[in-house]
Amino acid sequence: MKQQGIIRHLTAPGVPVIFLFTSLCTALWFLLFRPDTSLMLSAKEISPLAGLLTAPLLESPLVASLISLALCLLNSFLLSLLNTSYGLIRIRSFLPVFCFLLLMSVAQQTQLLYVAHLALTLLILTLFIFLSTFRDPRSVEQNYLAGFLLACSGIILPCYFLLSIIFWMASFNNQSFSLRNFLASLCGLLTVCALYCGVIFLLNNGNTDLTAQLEFFRFRPFYIAEETLFYEKLYYFFMIALSILSIVQLYADFSKNSSQTRKSLNLIVVLLLASIALRLLYGSCFASLTPLSNLSIAILLAYGFTLKSGKFQQVLFVLFCIANLLFAAGAHYL
Repeated sequence: MKQQGIIRHLTAPGVPVIFLFTSLCTALWFLLFRPDTSLMLSAKEISPLAGLLTAPLLESPLVASLISLALCLLNSFLLSLLNTSYGLIRIRSFLPVFCFLLLMSVAQQTQLLYVAHLALTLLILTLFIFLSTFRDPRSVEQNYLAGFLLACSGIILPCYFLLSIIFWMASFNNQSFSLRNFLASLCGLLTVCALYCGVIFLLNNGNTDLTAQLEFFRFRPFYIAEETLFYEKLYYFFMIALSILSIVQLYADFSKNSSQTRKSLNLIVVLLLASIALRLLYGSCFASLTPLSNLSIAILLAYGFTLKSGKFQQVLFVLFCIANLLFAAGAHYL
């Protein structure tokens, strides 16, 4: 589909444009940098491992921000590979990376939470492996590894364990569900859980109440009306509206995609809805789940920007960019 204007130049840009945009996002990242370690201190409320991984850099917020930036750039590269490997968008496009990097560069609350970016890296790798099992009910090794990686992200952000239900349901949709595949993925999950519990048991000389780990699954609702500023509310509601519009556009010409692409995009939509729900249900994870939400939003927005033509898409794209820049200005000056 032929595009006009700036979108056409960003669909398949050259190396200089990619380098320039990455540099601008990096500059925006550091422009919004604040050495406020309160979020790092709250990482222990996410999970014991998140607190343990964050503790060494409590006195070095700049190093923590650099690690987060490096992981964010790695995740954008993995997103590009995911798109080209499984054809989430029918043509090659830089727009998923563009949208993701822009969203993450203004997400000030995640700059010091490098554990959140690490968890997303593991989840993207899980997606890579899971999508390769399409119509393969004998993909035992892939399902075990997918379960293993998902559990590794889950011990960092426990609510990621709940995503296993979504992946098991998606395996039905992908025509890859079988008892052996289910048991393989379950064994992958349990392997990590057993190793994690064993380490905790040894470190505490056997005096650990493992049931205390279940406390991290207790609902702690995030009251967005009370816990965010006015400009943040406007930004979140705008992004939700834009996401809904992108989903509508996605399903408007869904039949033009291949069967595998349709099922993969369905999974992305469900992951977006799940991430929003989890952010509202688990208030302590509101900031740490931002990368997952932004990844899903970036794919859905890029789908419409890349494959749809007309002035309406141009307007949406400009509004998307302006909204993120205004959000960045609010975070910097307010």
